[in-house]
Amino acid sequence: MKILMRSLLILIGLVCALLLVLVVLIFTLDPNRLKPLLEKQAAERGIELHIPGDINWKLFPNLALSLGELNLHSIQDKTLLAAVNQAEVSVQLMPIFQRQILVDGIRLDGLEVRYEIDAQGASAWDSIGGDKKDSGEPPAAATDTGAPPELAVEQIDITNLKLQYANAQTGDRAEIQRLNLHATDVALQGKAFPLQLDFSAAYNDMPPMQIAWNGPVSVNLDTQMLKVAEADVKLQVGAANLVAALATETHWGEPLTSKGKIDIEPAALPPLLKALDIEPPQTANPKALQQVGGAITYDFGPDQLTLKPVTLTVDDTRVDGQLQLKNFEQPVIVTGWQGTSLVVDDYLPPEMAKNGEAAPQPETPPQPLPLEAIRDLNINAKVAFEKLIYKQLPIHQPQLQMSAKNGLVKLETLSLQTADGTVTGEGQLDARSSEAQLQMALQSQGVNLGTLLKTFADLDKITGKASATANITSHGATDKALQDNLIVEASAESQELQVTPINIEEQFCRALSILQQQALPENLEWPDMTRLEPVKMQLRYAENTLNLQQLNATIANLLSTASGSFNLETGKFNVPFSLSIGEFASKVEGCLPIEEKWRKRSLPIRCKGSMDDIGPTTCLPDTKLLTELAKDRLKGEAKEKIEAEKDRLEERLEDKAKDLLKEKLGEEKGKNTEESVRNLLNQFKKKKEPAPSNNEATAPTAPATETTKAPATETTTE
Repeated sequence: MKILMRSLLILIGLVCALLLVLVVLIFTLDPNRLKPLLEKQAAERGIELHIPGDINWKLFPNLALSLGELNLHSIQDKTLLAAVNQAEVSVQLMPIFQRQILVDGIRLDGLEVRYEIDAQGASAWDSIGGDKKDSGEPPAAATDTGAPPELAVEQIDITNLKLQYANAQTGDRAEIQRLNLHATDVALQGKAFPLQLDFSAAYNDMPPMQIAWNGPVSVNLDTQMLKVAEADVKLQVGAANLVAALATETHWGEPLTSKGKIDIEPAALPPLLKALDIEPPQTANPKALQQVGGAITYDFGPDQLTLKPVTLTVDDTRVDGQLQLKNFEQPVIVTGWQGTSLVVDDYLPPEMAKNGEAAPQPETPPQPLPLEAIRDLNINAKVAFEKLIYKQLPIHQPQLQMSAKNGLVKLETLSLQTADGTVTGEGQLDARSSEAQLQMALQSQGVNLGTLLKTFADLDKITGKASATANITSHGATDKALQDNLIVEASAESQELQVTPINIEEQFCRALSILQQQALPENLEWPDMTRLEPVKMQLRYAENTLNLQQLNATIANLLSTASGSFNLETGKFNVPFSLSIGEFASKVEGCLPIEEKWRKRSLPIRCKGSMDDIGPTTCLPDTKLLTELAKDRLKGEAKEKIEAEKDRLEERLEDKAKDLLKEKLGEEKGKNTEESVRNLLNQFKKKKEPAPSNNEATAPTAPATETTKAPATETTTE
């Protein structure tokens, strides 16, 4: 028993002695002797390693090695590649014998890495990674000693990391500063571990961004997969803050693929744009664009990108949609969007929302149309909303579907409901030749014309519903040419239109009083409006002028026709009317009794002026045409009087001749007196008639009768 106890004590003493020797070795062995070895190994790979501080052992509580300041330079040109203020590594010893590397902790402080490319495209990093002397022989094949040891790190702390990138060829600059990383239970075999990360990043002249990450990450080096179940990402640019949740599965090998979802919390957009040196739009509603966010589910793969579904929120409006992009070299795009109600007025510039028109812009030179880009388009898109409100006008169920392929852009569907009616349309833009060719057709049914004119032209003088069709054509290679060559052919019909404060019936009666030279009764009260029912119009727009080619309408007991022009740039118009009383009417209320000679004549009324000063005197009798009409009527009446006087004189002459012949011939010699008188008068009339022309046949002369000769002889003898 004593021998056993003595043996046990000796064994315990040996173990203690070995532990004591190990502790003495750890604390007496100078690790700085490793410096020359480390520097030599680095030099063989083109790196000049400089460790100005001491290397120390530490208990962490396991074995730990603490490195002080490190500087890495390129051996060729002494360029600083990286620098570290402090580095510590703690490793568990026993798991190494089981082919496991269990690192208790890695700590890096003040790591700075520089990657610079000169004007020739070379970098000091290019010479790093192999021996300085190249034997010219391929490296020997590595001996397979089994699977690589598993790597696990209990804790990683990186503070004040700085990465710098500069490219003299492209002028690009990028920088990451103040990077802090904290991770625990790090494993690279696909097991998720928590990660906290924050840093400041800047690119070229863009303002710096502060980025923070908090969430679990799974990394598998064997399969080259990165997985994030859900991580919170915060982005701060100036005074703007964005908060998002990210979930992704990304394969960083070949081919690169990634799919996941990004949820962006609603935030104010103007501060973000301002922080990015982008002038935010001025909106009529100061509360607009204050809540912009969304959710995007994406799938990225070789030569394709799918965003489905996508939900965007802009203040009180939600838009759901999808987008598919294939063939990045020649993209094929299929997309569709459906939105709720959107108040467009809130997002218009303040001046436009108030005055109904944009502030005057300086004239810009004609811009060439992007014909080549249009030819490359291959897209099929559809956009719809439940309701839009534009200039306080509700537009219900607006829908637009278009496609583009091989230079032909088609508006396949356009439909909406507004102003108590419907509007539909279709068209196309052909960009296959040197000039774009535009064709469109629009149809409207039962649209309140007064509502549209009030909304878009600030004109409240016309009310009533109308239906219309319009054909639109144009051509050109620039935006200005396309505008200048625009032609619109339209026709419209309405069961009833009302125009204020003009009274066309009053002006007809005033024109009639001028012609009949009679004053209208005093104290007549005319309503300050005109009702046209029904109405048919033909219109044509070209060269910034709207021409009223034809208007037919009934105004109470009057029939009216009109044609005229309206200059859209100046707002001036000139529309002459022709008014006549209808066969179905006997009189016009408020008018003088209409003389028979004017009942079937059209009287001229001219409406002339500017859209800004339409009033009761805009339409007046056309005095110039009335004067010509009166002159023509007087000439006709004078001719009638002359003809009547001529007939009366001939009758008197005939009666005188009869009396004279009877008196001269006497009763006893005049048994044929009546017939003789008639023959003499006929000969007298023939002498007064004009001679026949060469083209007319000469009438044969009737032989003289005895009764004709006798009176002549008697008269001569006597």
